[in-house]
Amino acid sequence: MSTREPSVEKPPAEKDLQFNIYIRVFGEGDNFTHSHGYLVDDMPTGISPPIGRLHIDARKHTLQQLRPMIEYKRQGHMDRRSLMFQEALFIMNRLPNIYNRPKEELVKYSFGFVLKEGTEVKLIHPARETEMIANLLGAVDFFSYDLILIPWSQIPPAFQTESTVVETIEEETGALETDAAEVSSLEVSDQAKGNSGVDGPTRYVEKCD
Repeated sequence: MSTREPSVEKPPAEKDLQFNIYIRVFGEGDNFTHSHGYLVDDMPTGISPPIGRLHIDARKHTLQQLRPMIEYKRQGHMDRRSLMFQEALFIMNRLPNIYNRPKEELVKYSFGFVLKEGTEVKLIHPARETEMIANLLGAVDFFSYDLILIPWSQIPPAFQTESTVVETIEEETGALETDAAEVSSLEVSDQAKGNSGVDGPTRYVEKCD
């Protein structure tokens, strides 16, 4: 007489968390208090309008995996620079090199997130770009965020090297400031909305232990 083994219930498959995330660019810009009105131009400051979007899975994709998705588009057997990244580079090249970065770093960027209706940007440390996006933003919160590209020209060099990063950037009248020995505070000015249609935000930087 054959005996039937008790059936073991399989755990439910982890649900995919697929959604469309919009891409924007952040630029701190200069302090134009003492600039001549005819020389100011329409330099972009703050958070740009969306320059594109990606369809991603927050439980599978990392920020590191998003870089080629943002920068390239497959055409036939070749990867060509995407229109989205061309727009990002156009904005980056018009921003001032606040921290005197070398020329080769002016087209590099770090990632951040901003609430769709907010102005505070979460700047993600490069060491966390290999983590799943769901881990960076929470189990359900990622649906409420847009992805931000922050050019290195707008970020203090110490940010890439410090293991512990500042927790908040508050709205002040002044440029980004940092202590090279210990990154203790970063301040950003709230630029007025100009011809570029870009809002000046208050920013938040996530602590990376």
